[in-house]
Amino acid sequence: MKTLKIGKVEIPRKTLLAILGILVLGFLGWRVLRAVFPSASGSGGRPGGTAVAVEIGPVRSSSLRDMGLFSGTLISKSHVTVAPK
Repeated sequence: MKTLKIGKVEIPRKTLLAILGILVLGFLGWRVLRAVFPSASGSGGRPGGTAVAVEIGPVRSSSLRDMGLFSGTLISKSHVTVAPK
């Protein structure tokens, strides 16, 4: 059996090829996952190359008013009847 000597350690050639193959497959799997799920790449919230328009200006003070007009029906999860004895 052929071995490779690295320093004082002898590693069989089959073992070295198996380790190299596992590393290559792991790298390829990581690249595929990164392409399929860009948020899984662990970028820490950094944008993935997408440009965002930003406008800057002086600081202003004003009041905000949030109004909404909605229509629909409210249905409670439970119903309780309260009556005197």
